[in-house]
Order: sequence, then structure tokens, then C-alpha cells
Amino acid sequence: MLASLGKMIVERISSTLQNLNNSTGTANSVRFNVCCLIVAVGIAFSVMSVIATLGTLVENWTFFEGFYFAFISLTTIGFGDYVPQHPSFDQEQVGNSSLAISLFVVFCLFLFSFGLAVTTSVLLSIRRIMERQDIVSFQSLYSSNTEDDE
Repeated sequence: MLASLGKMIVERISSTLQNLNNSTGTANSVRFNVCCLIVAVGIAFSVMSVIATLGTLVENWTFFEGFYFAFISLTTIGFGDYVPQHPSFDQEQVGNSSLAISLFVVFCLFLFSFGLAVTTSVLLSIRRIMERQDIVSFQSLYSSNTEDDE
């Protein structure tokens, strides 16, 4: 699912860039693919910044700690040294506390799912650049038509 969402994001970025500026070249050019990668990285940093800002507001982390948590989480490294605490449950206001916890879980699920899809789009953009035939140094790593095979 995340790979499909990431592919849709890359395709949306490509089509948007083609519509905005035809001078970036064709969709198969290295320059165009690098532009797509830059946009995808910008979106990923934006998502990480939102998560970092929420970490400063909700978890009392510094912005750097929140950004570190976002990067580690969205790249699925997940050291576990920073873990968000769920909102506290107040026995006197059961309805409000349950609603706050439910909203927190739904929001985090949405934000991290989108963040993982954006991170996947960055990796797919890098892959598109590396698969180009004129980038010999990367292509030789994946080429199966070597003299040793024949």
C-alpha cells in the first residue's frame, strides 16, 4: 500500500512539474528526475517538520529531537529512544479524554502513513535516477549483461 501511494506521489509530482514548466525537459531526462527528487525531498522534510513541531508542542521535545524522531520513524529505522506518549486519561472527564486519545491515534496514523508514503516516493525518485542508461556507474551495478555472464 505504501509503495503504491509513494508511486502515486511520484507520478503526481512528475505530472505537476511537466504542467508547470515544460523547459525542465522530458520525463526521461536526468534533470527532470532530479527536479522530481528535490520536490519529493522537500515534501518529506515538510512532513518531518510538522511531526517535529507537534513533538515540541505535545511531547515537550526540542525541534531537533522531534525532527530526529520523525526521521528515524519515517525511514523505519526506529531505535525507540524517542517514543511519543499518548494523551493522559482523565477519570473525571472520560468523554473528553476518550475523544482526545482517539483523535491523537487517528491523526498519528494518518500523518505517519502519509509520511511513510512520501519517504517511499523519495526512494522511488532516487531509483528512477539510478536506472538511467547514461549513468554508467550506477547502471553497471545492476547490469546482468557482463562479459563474465557470457
